[in-house]
Amino acid sequence: MDAEELQHMLFAHAEARATITQTTQHHLPPETMTDVTSNHVRSCSVCFKDQPLSSFPDVSHDDRHQHGADTCRTCFNRYLIQQVNAGNARAKCVECQEPLRYADVKSIVSKTTLMKYDKNLLKAFVQEDVDFHYCMSERCKSGQIHVGGEDMPIFCCKVCNHKHCMACEIPWHEGETCDQYQARHDEETIQTEVMIRQTSRVCPGGCGARIERNGGCPHMTCTRCSREFCWLCLGDWEPHRETGRCAIPIPAAPEADIPVSAEIEARQNERQARQNLRDFDNEQAEALIATITMPCPKCKVRIEKDGGCDHMTCAQCHYEFCYQCSANYKTILAHDNRRHKRSCVYYSGKAHGLVMPLKTDIVDEPSTTAPMKRRRVAVRKATVKNKKKGGITKKKAVVAKRDVVSTVVRHGTRTGLRSSMTAVSGPVTRSQTRGRR
Repeated sequence: MDAEELQHMLFAHAEARATITQTTQHHLPPETMTDVTSNHVRSCSVCFKDQPLSSFPDVSHDDRHQHGADTCRTCFNRYLIQQVNAGNARAKCVECQEPLRYADVKSIVSKTTLMKYDKNLLKAFVQEDVDFHYCMSERCKSGQIHVGGEDMPIFCCKVCNHKHCMACEIPWHEGETCDQYQARHDEETIQTEVMIRQTSRVCPGGCGARIERNGGCPHMTCTRCSREFCWLCLGDWEPHRETGRCAIPIPAAPEADIPVSAEIEARQNERQARQNLRDFDNEQAEALIATITMPCPKCKVRIEKDGGCDHMTCAQCHYEFCYQCSANYKTILAHDNRRHKRSCVYYSGKAHGLVMPLKTDIVDEPSTTAPMKRRRVAVRKATVKNKKKGGITKKKAVVAKRDVVSTVVRHGTRTGLRSSMTAVSGPVTRSQTRGRR
């Protein structure tokens, strides 16, 4: 029973009840009317049964339900069960067709029906999410959130592990992209249409039905419009009825070539546009990679430099090379800058005094530069002091060495000790030593 039938029944029952009430008031004595009124019963507007007032659920809690409780609980429950079984997520009132509150539905229906109603509510809620999809397996029919769109078209059900394609809405086409599958599917569709046109004829009666002949005489009868015609000439069968054969055995004109349908052509154009866009993106990406990276001379893996010196080490094959000229950096460290390629900025002939950058050189300023400056100042002071005293003897050289060492040690480092002593003791000669003995 649908809503319209129920509305008509309600109106008919209301009119009948009004008629019965008027008849009762005219024919019953006054004392009987008092007894009926004193009994707290009410007649249901659907089943016409007199029932106590507690059997009539009151849903007029807000302004939407402007009516009394005229439908008994049994009839109201039957109506709500029909709505729930139909999958409705918004139960409506049996009398005014306005939405009911969840508490009203809960107070009328049974627990089993309420569980079904909860499922309908949940289903309607999750369907509002564009990322919610149902499993396409006939045995599962569960749903889940799938985020990714066209970038991740594989839907894998967490309940039954069934996979299907979100873009094509079919079971997952293993080993094929969506474009490849759709292209193959369109080609199969065109081939099927060609085969159908070769083995069938369109009914000449105008109904558009295609008829296939599987043998027998050329007398054909369309099952759609009952038109009788000849298979050979597609003419009316009436002239052929006497002989049972085609009087004018002229074969029907072959059908024109099958035009590609607009839907298939649109899909082909869309696939071609996507392919062109992917090719363009790939070319742009390859050009960018070639600009900001350098291939490893050994394994050819492209390496991107994000700062620091040009001494590179491949993370895959551990080959060390110069980022500017790809020369072997172990050979450069074992010899000198002349092991760079001549086109490299670090080659000795082009550097013009440029110090080859090593990883060991890239350290903090206070740890190397400051001690070296202090060492040079100490050596310079010792040299000037000795010159003022008339030259350097062996004893003075030993004292100068000790002074330089103590100066450097006081500053917390012994960096450059050997070079400092050599610089001070360099001017000492054998003749000077003999003359001072």
